[in-house]
Amino acid sequence: MSSSSITNKTQHISWVSKIYSRVNFWGLKTFKAYWILQYLGSIYPGQIAHHRKKYLLDCIFGHHKYFYQSTVIDGKDASTYFAQSGISSMALQNDGLCTFWMGWQPAIYQITNQAQIRDEYLSPSTAPTKELFGDFMGTLPHGCPLRASKRASLETILGNPSYILSLKKYIEKYSIAFINDSLNTEISLETFTRNLVAYIDSFIPGIIDFNAKPLTEYINSQEYSNITTNFVDLAANVISKMNPETIEDFEAIVPFIKEALTDNFDSINLASETNIIKRLFDIWNLPFTRELVENLSPDQAKELGATIIALYDTTSLSLMWTICFIEKNEVIKEKVIMDAKSSIQNEQLSFIDLVVLEAIRLGGSNPTALWRQAIKPFTFDVCGKKVYVRPGTMIWLDRHQANQDPNIYPDPKNFNPDNIKAIIRSRKDNIDSILARNRYEINSFSMINTLGNPRKCPARLYSAYMQSFILKVIYANCEVNLQNINTEIRKFSAMPKPENPGTIYLQLLN
Repeated sequence: MSSSSITNKTQHISWVSKIYSRVNFWGLKTFKAYWILQYLGSIYPGQIAHHRKKYLLDCIFGHHKYFYQSTVIDGKDASTYFAQSGISSMALQNDGLCTFWMGWQPAIYQITNQAQIRDEYLSPSTAPTKELFGDFMGTLPHGCPLRASKRASLETILGNPSYILSLKKYIEKYSIAFINDSLNTEISLETFTRNLVAYIDSFIPGIIDFNAKPLTEYINSQEYSNITTNFVDLAANVISKMNPETIEDFEAIVPFIKEALTDNFDSINLASETNIIKRLFDIWNLPFTRELVENLSPDQAKELGATIIALYDTTSLSLMWTICFIEKNEVIKEKVIMDAKSSIQNEQLSFIDLVVLEAIRLGGSNPTALWRQAIKPFTFDVCGKKVYVRPGTMIWLDRHQANQDPNIYPDPKNFNPDNIKAIIRSRKDNIDSILARNRYEINSFSMINTLGNPRKCPARLYSAYMQSFILKVIYANCEVNLQNINTEIRKFSAMPKPENPGTIYLQLLN
Protein backbone atom coordinates (compact mmCIF):
# COMPACT_ATOMS: atom_id res chain seq x y z
CA MET A 1 0.00 0.00 0.00
CA SER A 2 1.38 3.40 -0.95
CA SER A 3 2.06 6.12 1.61
CA SER A 4 -0.65 8.30 0.03
CA SER A 5 -3.21 5.48 0.52
CA ILE A 6 -2.25 5.15 4.19
CA THR A 7 -2.58 8.92 4.62
CA ASN A 8 -6.01 8.94 2.97
CA LYS A 9 -7.18 6.06 5.15
CA THR A 10 -5.93 7.79 8.31
CA GLN A 11 -7.70 11.00 7.34
CA HIS A 12 -10.89 9.03 6.65
CA ILE A 13 -10.70 7.36 10.09
CA SER A 14 -10.02 10.74 11.67
CA TRP A 15 -13.12 12.28 10.07
CA VAL A 16 -15.26 9.28 11.01
CA SER A 17 -13.98 9.55 14.59
CA LYS A 18 -14.77 13.27 14.75
CA ILE A 19 -18.29 12.77 13.43
CA TYR A 20 -18.89 9.81 15.78
CA SER A 21 -17.59 11.86 18.75
CA ARG A 22 -19.98 14.70 17.94
CA VAL A 23 -22.89 12.33 17.56
CA ASN A 24 -21.94 10.65 20.86
CA PHE A 25 -21.69 14.03 22.60
CA TRP A 26 -25.20 14.91 21.38
CA GLY A 27 -26.56 11.49 22.29
CA LEU A 28 -25.19 11.51 25.85
CA LYS A 29 -26.39 15.06 26.40
CA THR A 30 -29.87 14.31 25.04
CA PHE A 31 -30.54 10.77 26.25
CA LYS A 32 -28.00 10.40 29.12
CA ALA A 33 -28.25 6.85 30.53
CA TYR A 34 -30.56 5.81 27.65
CA TRP A 35 -27.97 6.53 24.95
CA ILE A 36 -27.37 3.01 23.61
CA LEU A 37 -24.04 3.57 21.82
CA GLN A 38 -22.16 4.20 25.10
CA TYR A 39 -22.76 0.57 26.08
CA LEU A 40 -21.41 -0.91 22.86
CA GLY A 41 -17.85 0.43 22.76
CA SER A 42 -15.89 3.33 24.18
CA ILE A 43 -17.89 5.72 26.33
CA TYR A 44 -16.10 8.65 24.66
CA PRO A 45 -14.82 7.32 21.33
CA GLY A 46 -11.92 9.29 19.93
CA GLN A 47 -11.70 11.38 23.10
CA ILE A 48 -10.87 9.22 26.15
CA ALA A 49 -9.31 5.76 26.02
CA HIS A 50 -11.60 2.98 27.27
CA HIS A 51 -10.53 -0.12 29.19
CA ARG A 52 -12.94 -2.92 28.53
CA LYS A 53 -13.34 -6.53 29.39
CA LYS A 54 -13.71 -8.99 26.52
CA TYR A 55 -17.50 -8.93 26.62
CA LEU A 56 -19.61 -6.97 24.15
CA LEU A 57 -21.93 -5.66 26.86
CA ASP A 58 -19.04 -4.39 28.95
CA CYS A 59 -21.42 -2.45 31.20
CA ILE A 60 -22.92 -5.69 32.51
CA PHE A 61 -19.72 -7.69 32.91
CA GLY A 62 -17.31 -4.80 33.51
CA HIS A 63 -15.04 -4.31 36.49
CA HIS A 64 -17.49 -4.42 39.39
CA LYS A 65 -17.17 -8.06 40.40
CA TYR A 66 -13.40 -8.08 39.77
CA PHE A 67 -12.95 -4.90 41.79
CA TYR A 68 -14.97 -6.39 44.65
CA GLN A 69 -12.97 -9.63 44.51
CA SER A 70 -9.66 -7.80 44.54
CA THR A 71 -10.39 -5.18 47.23
CA VAL A 72 -12.91 -6.81 49.57
CA ILE A 73 -12.19 -10.52 49.25
CA ASP A 74 -8.45 -10.40 48.53
CA GLY A 75 -7.86 -7.28 50.64
CA LYS A 76 -5.90 -5.26 48.09
CA ASP A 77 -6.15 -1.48 47.94
CA ALA A 78 -7.97 0.23 45.06
CA SER A 79 -4.80 1.60 43.44
CA THR A 80 -3.34 -1.91 43.26
CA TYR A 81 -6.47 -3.12 41.47
CA PHE A 82 -6.20 -0.37 38.87
CA ALA A 83 -2.53 -1.19 38.32
CA GLN A 84 -3.10 -4.94 37.98
CA SER A 85 -6.18 -4.58 35.76
CA GLY A 86 -4.31 -2.43 33.24
CA ILE A 87 -6.50 0.63 33.78
CA SER A 88 -3.68 2.77 35.19
CA SER A 89 -1.23 1.91 32.40
CA MET A 90 -3.88 2.73 29.80
CA ALA A 91 -4.48 6.10 31.48
CA LEU A 92 -0.74 6.79 31.58
CA GLN A 93 -0.56 6.30 27.83
CA ASN A 94 -3.60 8.48 27.16
CA ASP A 95 -3.19 11.90 28.75
CA GLY A 96 -3.77 10.59 32.29
CA LEU A 97 -7.37 9.52 31.68
CA CYS A 98 -9.21 6.29 30.97
CA THR A 99 -12.82 5.15 31.17
CA PHE A 100 -14.27 1.83 32.28
CA TRP A 101 -17.56 0.37 33.48
CA MET A 102 -18.15 -0.31 37.17
CA GLY A 103 -21.23 -2.43 36.67
CA TRP A 104 -23.81 -0.17 35.05
CA GLN A 105 -21.97 2.98 36.16
CA PRO A 106 -19.66 4.68 33.68
CA ALA A 107 -16.38 5.67 35.33
CA ILE A 108 -13.65 8.15 34.43
CA TYR A 109 -10.28 7.26 35.95
CA GLN A 110 -7.52 9.83 36.44
CA ILE A 111 -3.88 9.11 37.25
CA THR A 112 -2.61 12.69 37.51
CA ASN A 113 -3.34 15.29 40.18
CA GLN A 114 -4.41 17.94 37.68
CA ALA A 115 -7.75 19.52 38.65
CA GLN A 116 -10.26 19.55 35.79
CA ILE A 117 -13.75 19.55 37.35
CA ARG A 118 -15.72 22.00 39.48
CA ASP A 119 -16.73 20.71 42.90
CA GLU A 120 -20.42 21.58 42.58
CA TYR A 121 -20.87 19.03 39.80
CA LEU A 122 -20.03 16.15 42.12
CA SER A 123 -21.70 14.44 45.05
CA PRO A 124 -20.51 15.41 48.55
CA SER A 125 -17.20 13.75 49.31
CA THR A 126 -18.41 11.56 52.20
CA ALA A 127 -21.98 11.07 50.95
CA PRO A 128 -21.70 7.24 50.96
CA THR A 129 -20.85 7.38 54.69
CA LYS A 130 -23.79 9.53 55.85
CA GLU A 131 -24.79 6.75 58.26
CA LEU A 132 -21.36 7.01 59.89
CA PHE A 133 -20.68 10.75 59.66
CA GLY A 134 -24.11 12.24 60.34
CA ASP A 135 -24.28 15.83 59.09
CA PHE A 136 -20.50 16.20 58.92
CA MET A 137 -19.45 18.93 56.45
CA GLY A 138 -18.28 16.32 53.92
CA THR A 139 -21.79 14.92 53.56
CA LEU A 140 -23.34 18.32 52.76
CA PRO A 141 -23.76 19.71 49.20
CA HIS A 142 -21.29 22.19 47.77
CA GLY A 143 -23.49 25.28 47.97
CA CYS A 144 -24.97 24.53 51.39
CA PRO A 145 -24.44 27.53 53.76
CA LEU A 146 -24.27 25.12 56.71
CA ARG A 147 -21.33 23.32 55.08
CA ALA A 148 -19.50 26.60 54.68
CA SER A 149 -20.04 27.59 58.31
CA LYS A 150 -18.98 24.19 59.62
CA ARG A 151 -15.86 24.25 57.50
CA ALA A 152 -15.01 27.79 58.63
CA SER A 153 -15.43 26.80 62.27
CA LEU A 154 -12.55 24.33 61.82
CA GLU A 155 -10.40 26.01 59.20
CA THR A 156 -10.14 29.35 61.02
CA ILE A 157 -8.49 27.42 63.85
CA LEU A 158 -6.84 24.29 62.45
CA GLY A 159 -5.96 25.95 59.14
CA ASN A 160 -4.60 29.14 60.67
CA PRO A 161 -0.76 29.07 60.62
CA SER A 162 -0.35 31.80 63.25
CA TYR A 163 -2.70 30.05 65.65
CA ILE A 164 -1.05 26.67 65.03
CA LEU A 165 2.40 28.12 65.72
CA SER A 166 1.06 29.47 69.02
CA LEU A 167 0.28 25.85 69.97
CA LYS A 168 3.87 24.70 69.46
CA LYS A 169 4.79 25.02 73.15
CA TYR A 170 1.80 22.88 74.14
CA ILE A 171 2.48 20.25 71.50
CA GLU A 172 6.08 20.03 72.71
CA LYS A 173 5.00 19.93 76.37
CA TYR A 174 2.52 17.08 75.94
CA SER A 175 4.80 15.22 73.52
CA ILE A 176 7.48 15.17 76.21
CA ALA A 177 4.99 14.08 78.87
CA PHE A 178 3.76 11.17 76.75
CA ILE A 179 7.24 10.14 75.60
CA ASN A 180 8.55 10.11 79.18
CA ASP A 181 5.89 7.53 80.02
CA SER A 182 6.87 5.46 76.96
CA LEU A 183 10.63 5.26 77.49
CA ASN A 184 12.47 1.93 77.58
CA THR A 185 9.37 0.05 76.47
CA GLU A 186 8.96 -1.78 73.18
CA ILE A 187 5.62 -0.83 71.65
CA SER A 188 3.90 -1.12 68.28
CA LEU A 189 4.64 2.02 66.27
CA GLU A 190 0.98 2.16 65.19
CA THR A 191 -0.17 2.15 68.83
CA PHE A 192 2.54 4.64 69.80
CA THR A 193 1.67 7.26 67.15
CA ARG A 194 -2.09 6.92 67.65
CA ASN A 195 -1.86 7.32 71.41
CA LEU A 196 0.72 10.09 71.19
CA VAL A 197 -1.34 12.26 68.85
CA ALA A 198 -4.61 11.53 70.69
CA TYR A 199 -2.97 12.44 74.01
CA ILE A 200 -1.66 15.75 72.65
CA ASP A 201 -5.03 16.58 71.05
CA SER A 202 -6.74 15.92 74.36
CA PHE A 203 -4.70 18.42 76.36
CA ILE A 204 -3.89 21.26 73.95
CA PRO A 205 -5.99 24.16 75.26
CA GLY A 206 -8.73 25.29 72.91
CA ILE A 207 -9.01 22.24 70.65
CA ILE A 208 -11.14 19.53 72.32
CA ASP A 209 -10.06 20.02 75.97
CA PHE A 210 -10.43 16.44 77.20
CA ASN A 211 -8.53 17.23 80.40
CA ALA A 212 -10.42 14.98 82.80
CA LYS A 213 -10.31 11.83 80.69
CA PRO A 214 -8.09 11.99 77.58
CA LEU A 215 -8.83 10.21 74.35
CA THR A 216 -6.18 7.61 75.10
CA GLU A 217 -8.36 6.13 77.85
CA TYR A 218 -11.20 5.50 75.40
CA ILE A 219 -8.81 4.21 72.72
CA ASN A 220 -7.41 1.66 75.15
CA SER A 221 -10.74 0.69 76.71
CA GLN A 222 -12.47 -2.57 75.93
CA GLU A 223 -15.78 -0.83 75.22
CA TYR A 224 -14.63 1.80 72.73
CA SER A 225 -11.32 0.60 71.31
CA ASN A 226 -12.95 -0.73 68.15
CA ILE A 227 -14.75 2.48 67.24
CA THR A 228 -11.87 4.78 68.20
CA THR A 229 -9.23 2.84 66.26
CA ASN A 230 -11.19 1.58 63.24
CA PHE A 231 -13.77 4.28 62.52
CA VAL A 232 -11.79 6.09 59.80
CA ASP A 233 -10.71 2.83 58.17
CA LEU A 234 -14.34 1.70 58.02
CA ALA A 235 -15.39 4.94 56.36
CA ALA A 236 -12.56 4.52 53.85
CA ASN A 237 -13.68 0.94 53.23
CA VAL A 238 -17.20 2.12 52.40
CA ILE A 239 -15.96 4.72 49.91
CA SER A 240 -12.72 3.45 48.40
CA LYS A 241 -13.65 -0.24 48.28
CA MET A 242 -17.40 0.36 47.80
CA ASN A 243 -18.10 -1.99 50.70
CA PRO A 244 -20.83 -0.79 53.09
CA GLU A 245 -21.50 -4.23 54.57
CA THR A 246 -20.12 -3.65 58.09
CA ILE A 247 -21.36 -0.10 58.63
CA GLU A 248 -23.97 -1.16 61.19
CA ASP A 249 -21.26 -2.44 63.52
CA PHE A 250 -20.18 1.07 64.42
CA GLU A 251 -23.18 2.57 66.18
CA ALA A 252 -20.97 2.68 69.31
CA ILE A 253 -19.79 6.11 68.18
CA VAL A 254 -22.96 7.65 69.67
CA PRO A 255 -22.52 6.43 73.27
CA PHE A 256 -18.76 7.05 73.01
CA ILE A 257 -19.26 10.73 72.21
CA LYS A 258 -21.93 11.24 74.85
CA GLU A 259 -19.76 9.61 77.50
CA ALA A 260 -16.60 11.48 76.47
CA LEU A 261 -18.36 14.86 76.49
CA THR A 262 -19.97 14.11 79.85
CA ASP A 263 -16.67 12.97 81.39
CA ASN A 264 -14.94 16.12 80.15
CA PHE A 265 -17.85 18.52 80.46
CA ASP A 266 -16.24 20.90 82.93
CA SER A 267 -13.00 21.38 81.00
CA ILE A 268 -14.88 21.80 77.69
CA ASN A 269 -17.26 24.26 79.30
CA LEU A 270 -14.34 26.36 80.57
CA ALA A 271 -12.43 26.16 77.27
CA SER A 272 -11.86 29.12 74.97
CA GLU A 273 -14.13 29.93 72.04
CA THR A 274 -11.76 28.07 69.71
CA ASN A 275 -12.88 24.70 71.13
CA ILE A 276 -14.23 22.76 68.15
CA ILE A 277 -16.94 21.01 70.20
CA LYS A 278 -18.39 24.27 71.49
CA ARG A 279 -18.20 25.70 67.98
CA LEU A 280 -20.39 22.90 66.65
CA PHE A 281 -22.91 23.48 69.43
CA ASP A 282 -23.00 27.15 68.38
CA ILE A 283 -23.66 26.16 64.76
CA TRP A 284 -26.50 23.95 65.99
CA ASN A 285 -27.80 26.94 68.00
CA LEU A 286 -27.57 24.89 71.17
CA PRO A 287 -26.07 25.88 74.51
CA PHE A 288 -23.40 23.49 75.78
CA THR A 289 -25.16 21.86 78.75
CA ARG A 290 -25.06 18.42 80.32
CA GLU A 291 -28.69 17.84 79.44
CA LEU A 292 -28.18 18.64 75.75
CA VAL A 293 -25.06 16.46 75.63
CA GLU A 294 -27.15 13.56 76.87
CA ASN A 295 -29.88 14.34 74.33
CA LEU A 296 -27.69 14.76 71.26
CA SER A 297 -29.28 13.27 68.17
CA PRO A 298 -27.45 10.34 66.55
CA ASP A 299 -26.47 12.57 63.60
CA GLN A 300 -25.02 15.21 65.93
CA ALA A 301 -23.08 12.63 67.94
CA LYS A 302 -21.74 11.03 64.75
CA GLU A 303 -20.64 14.41 63.40
CA LEU A 304 -18.74 15.15 66.60
CA GLY A 305 -17.27 11.66 66.57
CA ALA A 306 -16.12 11.92 62.96
CA THR A 307 -14.48 15.29 63.67
CA ILE A 308 -12.68 14.21 66.84
CA ILE A 309 -11.55 10.75 65.68
CA ALA A 310 -10.38 11.94 62.24
CA LEU A 311 -8.35 14.68 63.93
CA TYR A 312 -6.01 12.22 65.65
CA ASP A 313 -6.39 9.14 63.48
CA THR A 314 -5.29 10.65 60.16
CA THR A 315 -2.42 12.62 61.72
CA SER A 316 -1.15 9.59 63.62
CA LEU A 317 -1.27 7.48 60.44
CA SER A 318 0.78 10.06 58.57
CA LEU A 319 3.22 10.30 61.48
CA MET A 320 3.60 6.51 61.47
CA TRP A 321 4.60 6.62 57.79
CA THR A 322 7.05 9.45 58.46
CA ILE A 323 8.85 7.61 61.26
CA CYS A 324 8.97 4.41 59.17
CA PHE A 325 10.56 6.26 56.26
CA ILE A 326 13.06 8.06 58.50
CA GLU A 327 14.14 4.87 60.23
CA LYS A 328 14.64 3.04 56.94
CA ASN A 329 17.17 5.59 55.69
CA GLU A 330 20.24 6.30 57.85
CA VAL A 331 21.32 9.35 55.83
CA ILE A 332 17.91 10.99 56.20
CA LYS A 333 17.76 10.01 59.86
CA GLU A 334 21.10 11.72 60.57
CA LYS A 335 19.86 14.91 58.90
CA VAL A 336 16.61 14.76 60.89
CA ILE A 337 18.58 14.47 64.14
CA MET A 338 20.79 17.41 63.16
CA ASP A 339 17.75 19.52 62.30
CA ALA A 340 15.96 18.54 65.52
CA LYS A 341 18.92 19.63 67.62
CA SER A 342 19.54 22.84 65.69
CA SER A 343 18.39 26.14 67.17
CA ILE A 344 18.42 27.87 63.76
CA GLN A 345 14.92 28.58 62.49
CA ASN A 346 15.60 30.92 59.57
CA GLU A 347 14.40 28.64 56.80
CA GLN A 348 10.84 28.68 55.51
CA LEU A 349 11.04 24.90 55.24
CA SER A 350 13.28 22.98 57.62
CA PHE A 351 14.62 19.57 56.67
CA ILE A 352 12.06 17.99 59.00
CA ASP A 353 9.29 19.93 57.24
CA LEU A 354 10.49 18.50 53.92
CA VAL A 355 10.47 15.01 55.43
CA VAL A 356 6.92 15.45 56.71
CA LEU A 357 5.66 16.67 53.34
CA GLU A 358 7.47 13.86 51.52
CA ALA A 359 5.89 11.26 53.82
CA ILE A 360 2.48 12.85 53.19
CA ARG A 361 3.14 12.53 49.45
CA LEU A 362 4.33 8.94 49.46
CA GLY A 363 2.27 7.53 52.34
CA GLY A 364 -0.50 9.93 53.17
CA SER A 365 -3.56 9.49 55.30
CA ASN A 366 -6.43 8.87 52.91
CA PRO A 367 -7.15 5.87 50.68
CA THR A 368 -5.00 5.15 47.65
CA ALA A 369 -7.86 5.78 45.22
CA LEU A 370 -11.21 7.49 45.76
CA TRP A 371 -14.23 8.51 43.74
CA ARG A 372 -17.12 10.92 43.65
CA GLN A 373 -20.25 10.75 41.51
CA ALA A 374 -21.43 13.32 38.99
CA ILE A 375 -24.75 14.74 40.18
CA LYS A 376 -25.07 17.35 37.43
CA PRO A 377 -24.19 17.15 33.74
CA PHE A 378 -21.02 19.00 32.82
CA THR A 379 -18.35 19.23 30.17
CA PHE A 380 -14.60 19.40 30.51
CA ASP A 381 -11.73 19.71 28.09
CA VAL A 382 -9.60 16.76 27.00
CA CYS A 383 -6.81 17.79 24.63
CA GLY A 384 -8.93 20.51 23.10
CA LYS A 385 -12.06 18.36 22.82
CA LYS A 386 -15.16 18.83 24.95
CA VAL A 387 -16.32 15.74 26.82
CA TYR A 388 -19.89 15.54 28.12
CA VAL A 389 -20.27 13.80 31.48
CA ARG A 390 -23.74 12.60 32.36
CA PRO A 391 -25.10 12.33 35.91
CA GLY A 392 -24.27 9.02 37.58
CA THR A 393 -20.72 8.89 36.20
CA MET A 394 -18.04 7.94 38.72
CA ILE A 395 -14.96 10.19 38.80
CA TRP A 396 -11.99 8.24 40.19
CA LEU A 397 -8.60 9.63 41.20
CA ASP A 398 -5.74 7.21 41.81
CA ARG A 399 -4.08 9.38 44.46
CA HIS A 400 -1.33 6.91 45.26
CA GLN A 401 -0.06 6.78 41.69
CA ALA A 402 -0.77 10.45 40.92
CA ASN A 403 1.43 11.42 43.86
CA GLN A 404 4.24 9.55 42.11
CA ASP A 405 4.01 11.46 38.85
CA PRO A 406 7.46 11.25 37.18
CA ASN A 407 6.74 14.51 35.34
CA ILE A 408 6.72 16.30 38.70
CA TYR A 409 9.04 14.36 41.00
CA PRO A 410 12.67 13.40 40.24
CA ASP A 411 12.54 10.26 42.40
CA PRO A 412 8.81 9.55 42.50
CA LYS A 413 8.67 6.01 43.88
CA ASN A 414 11.18 6.52 46.69
CA PHE A 415 11.21 8.47 49.93
CA ASN A 416 13.41 11.41 49.09
CA PRO A 417 12.96 14.99 50.41
CA ASP A 418 14.38 16.22 47.08
CA ASN A 419 10.96 15.40 45.65
CA ILE A 420 9.49 18.22 47.73
CA LYS A 421 12.32 20.56 46.73
CA ALA A 422 11.26 19.95 43.12
CA ILE A 423 7.85 21.56 43.70
CA ILE A 424 9.13 24.60 45.61
CA ARG A 425 8.29 27.67 43.54
CA SER A 426 10.03 30.40 45.51
CA ARG A 427 11.98 31.08 48.69
CA LYS A 428 8.70 32.04 50.34
CA ASP A 429 7.21 28.57 49.92
CA ASN A 430 6.41 26.80 53.18
CA ILE A 431 4.03 24.16 54.52
CA ASP A 432 1.09 26.57 54.14
CA SER A 433 1.70 27.39 50.49
CA ILE A 434 2.60 23.88 49.36
CA LEU A 435 -0.60 22.53 50.93
CA ALA A 436 -2.73 25.48 49.78
CA ARG A 437 -6.06 24.73 48.16
CA ASN A 438 -4.84 25.89 44.74
CA ARG A 439 -1.79 23.61 44.78
CA TYR A 440 -2.37 20.16 43.28
CA GLU A 441 1.06 18.46 43.25
CA ILE A 442 0.31 16.45 46.41
CA ASN A 443 -3.11 14.91 46.85
CA SER A 444 -3.27 13.51 50.35
CA PHE A 445 -5.94 15.80 51.79
CA SER A 446 -8.69 15.56 49.15
CA MET A 447 -10.75 12.74 47.68
CA ILE A 448 -10.14 14.08 44.20
CA ASN A 449 -8.70 17.42 43.13
CA THR A 450 -11.47 19.76 42.00
CA LEU A 451 -10.86 23.31 40.79
CA GLY A 452 -10.01 25.41 43.85
CA ASN A 453 -10.32 22.32 46.08
CA PRO A 454 -13.08 23.73 48.35
CA ARG A 455 -13.18 20.41 50.25
CA LYS A 456 -9.46 20.04 50.91
CA CYS A 457 -9.06 18.97 54.55
CA PRO A 458 -9.48 22.08 56.75
CA ALA A 459 -7.09 20.62 59.36
CA ARG A 460 -4.24 19.76 56.96
CA LEU A 461 -1.91 22.50 58.28
CA TYR A 462 -2.54 21.46 61.87
CA SER A 463 -1.68 17.87 60.93
CA ALA A 464 1.54 18.74 59.08
CA TYR A 465 2.83 21.23 61.66
CA MET A 466 2.02 18.89 64.54
CA GLN A 467 4.05 16.11 62.93
CA SER A 468 6.98 18.46 62.46
CA PHE A 469 6.86 19.61 66.10
CA ILE A 470 6.56 16.04 67.39
CA LEU A 471 9.48 14.77 65.29
CA LYS A 472 11.73 17.56 66.59
CA VAL A 473 10.91 16.57 70.17
CA ILE A 474 11.50 12.86 69.55
CA TYR A 475 14.77 13.14 67.61
CA ALA A 476 16.22 15.93 69.74
CA ASN A 477 15.73 14.00 72.98
CA CYS A 478 15.61 10.30 72.22
CA GLU A 479 17.53 7.50 70.63
CA VAL A 480 15.00 5.82 68.35
CA ASN A 481 15.13 2.13 67.55
CA LEU A 482 12.54 0.75 65.14
CA GLN A 483 12.46 -2.96 64.32
CA ASN A 484 10.73 -5.12 61.69
CA ILE A 485 9.56 -2.40 59.29
CA ASN A 486 7.72 -3.32 56.08
CA THR A 487 6.39 -0.31 54.15
CA GLU A 488 4.38 -2.24 51.57
CA ILE A 489 0.68 -1.30 51.64
CA ARG A 490 -1.16 -3.43 54.19
CA LYS A 491 -3.85 -5.75 52.89
CA PHE A 492 -7.41 -5.62 54.30
CA SER A 493 -6.95 -2.00 55.33
CA ALA A 494 -8.74 0.69 53.34
CA MET A 495 -6.49 3.39 54.77
CA PRO A 496 -2.93 3.12 53.42
CA LYS A 497 -1.10 1.60 56.37
CA PRO A 498 2.35 -0.02 56.29
CA GLU A 499 2.20 -3.80 56.12
CA ASN A 500 4.27 -3.84 59.29
CA PRO A 501 5.17 -0.51 60.92
CA GLY A 502 7.32 -2.39 63.42
CA THR A 503 7.96 -1.76 67.08
CA ILE A 504 9.53 1.38 68.49
CA TYR A 505 11.87 1.61 71.47
CA LEU A 506 12.83 5.03 72.84
CA GLN A 507 15.69 5.87 75.18
CA LEU A 508 16.69 9.30 76.44
CA LEU A 509 19.92 10.61 74.95
CA ASN A 510 22.76 10.97 77.39
